[in-house]
Amino acid sequence: MAKRFVYFSAGILSIALFGHFMTRDASAQMNQPIVGVGAISEGDRVTSIAVSESGETMWSLSLASPDGYPPSPWAPGTNVFGNAGSGRKVGAISQGFIVAEDGGVFQLTESAGGPILEIENVFDVAGKPRQAGEVFIGLDVRGTFSPSWIFAVTNQGRVFRRNWVSSQWQIVGELGPVTAVAHGSWGAVKSRYHN
Repeated sequence: MAKRFVYFSAGILSIALFGHFMTRDASAQMNQPIVGVGAISEGDRVTSIAVSESGETMWSLSLASPDGYPPSPWAPGTNVFGNAGSGRKVGAISQGFIVAEDGGVFQLTESAGGPILEIENVFDVAGKPRQAGEVFIGLDVRGTFSPSWIFAVTNQGRVFRRNWVSSQWQIVGELGPVTAVAHGSWGAVKSRYHN
């Protein structure tokens, strides 16, 4: 039993290290750090995409095999916004969707490096104007076949939702402003209370 546990633990560690080095490899090929990673499943393939803040993309295609889905090397793709100098920024990514900080929603195609289409703007469709300093910081897609629900949240705590099939974007809640938290070192905390 202990031997099986060791093999299982070693397997989990190797998967974690492999994922770490693969995304580090993609980040090293970009001019900026990665802000998000998404994936699109289609039949026997999984297309992974890494996205930088300015919209640069790196793609990796994995085809089904007896060993699972071994990823291919990362390759550069098209910019989400058309070019890196657009001034727009990626807010978040989930599965095959990206939301820009300004509310633009983009849908990824199944083909690696293919066109990335801007579909709509959350603020415009919901009829809720963007507040001063408000940017999108989170996105969640629920559902595996033709996503059922898409949720997007802003830094001011407004939560928007859309049923992909039957409804438009609407505001469904306000959490209040998101508060930044300063992280201190454990040593700094101990020294503050030591004397």
